Amino acid sequence: MQYFHDQAEQKIKSAGLRKVEDDAVDALLDYSWPGNVRQLRHVVEKLAVDTLGGSVINADAVRRALDNHRNVGLCCAGGRQPIAAYAECDSLDDFLDRAMLNLYQQVRGKTGSHSQTARELRIDRTSLYQRLERARRRLYLSTVNETVASIF
Repeated sequence: MQYFHDQAEQKIKSAGLRKVEDDAVDALLDYSWPGNVRQLRHVVEKLAVDTLGGSVINADAVRRALDNHRNVGLCCAGGRQPIAAYAECDSLDDFLDRAMLNLYQQVRGKTGSHSQTARELRIDRTSLYQRLERARRRLYLSTVNETVASIF
């Protein structure tokens, strides 16, 4: 992180080196990076540019950079937890359905509307409704089947 920060400072020809607070480093470490090192470099460069007038890079600046980074913001809930976690009793279909529903909720929370969410996810609005309905139905049927199987 420090290497990318120093490079970004040189690139923008910053007069003074900004201090990176420990909580900013912790926020970067807490994030489960789904991309590669290039993704981290882009976020750190964004931090350097966004905090140009300030003297400190803190955790709030990191969270803003992560939320606004197109490749990062949709991968994690709040920048700390994965969209879905796999449990041993899950089938692949159950896991994928839950992940899609959780992703939809996250993006819908950011965009505020189903139509904007569909645009953000690059899918037709009607197709998104249909996929969500199928996922909900499959999860419901899976739960019912587990309940019936536990009775017998």
